[in-house]
Amino acid sequence: MKSLNSKLKEFAELLQYTSTNEIYHYDATGDKGDRYIVWQEEGESDSLFLDNQHDEIVIKGSLDIYTKVEFDDLVDGVIDLFRVNGVPFNIINIEYETNSNYIHYSFDWEY
Repeated sequence: MKSLNSKLKEFAELLQYTSTNEIYHYDATGDKGDRYIVWQEEGESDSLFLDNQHDEIVIKGSLDIYTKVEFDDLVDGVIDLFRVNGVPFNIINIEYETNSNYIHYSFDWEY
């Protein structure tokens, strides 16, 4: 069984294949560009148990894309990255934030 931290590190490494270098874990502080990602783990999902013990831990979390680019390829890139790597996801919300001028895409994922 992979440890929790090894799974989180794998997920973080997976995100390095997106088309932005601005990837934040939990919080995006400081100056940000026109597009960035914030992700976090939120708990355990449908993990696999054998003999009343964890056999495989499944983590659930959220990922938010903030972009000032209409029809940004970053969004499709993240969706394709999830699909190719077998990461189940749902698009939870898409909204335009008038105070920051960002288009905000919210995803739930499991890994």
